Amino acid sequence: MAGDDFSFVFPGDGESKRQAYRVHCPGLAIRIQGRNMPYPVIDLSVTGLAFRDGERSFSLGQKIRLDLYVKDKIWIQGVSAKFVRICDNGVAACVFEGATTFQERLLDKLTLELQKQLIDQRKRKQQEDNDSKSQAT
Repeated sequence: MAGDDFSFVFPGDGESKRQAYRVHCPGLAIRIQGRNMPYPVIDLSVTGLAFRDGERSFSLGQKIRLDLYVKDKIWIQGVSAKFVRICDNGVAACVFEGATTFQERLLDKLTLELQKQLIDQRKRKQQEDNDSKSQAT
């Protein structure tokens, strides 16, 4: 199909390390198969995530399977991921590997919904600020 090869490049794309827009939402957590505890997600994109690992118990290149939770409800199960960054402050970052089409759709849907919420919050805040300024004058 002709539409399948559509692409564009933003200036500076080659220098950027981010491959997808990242979102954050309180209540996002992962559970890693073989471990009992949940790990709070710092940010999420369709290509991967970062989370807080206070124990610093993972290693670069290590592969895992995880389940993603939204407010204690499972959203996606059994996603394969590989560690690509381990920071001294306890932040660990993974990229998703071999996600199924269904898992990719769920990730797309979740990140899009979180982006919409963030935009709505910013608009409300801006409107409140504008209303406050109008009342002050």
